[in-house]
Amino acid sequence: MWINTGNLIFLMALAAAAGFAFGGLVGMW
Repeated sequence: MWINTGNLIFLMALAAAAGFAFGGLVGMW
């Protein structure tokens, strides 16, 4: 399966943002 580099970078950034948001949410508690 061919993966577009732009999509891969976008998914990695999205995962990082989600992880950061989740970490901030846990930090609030």
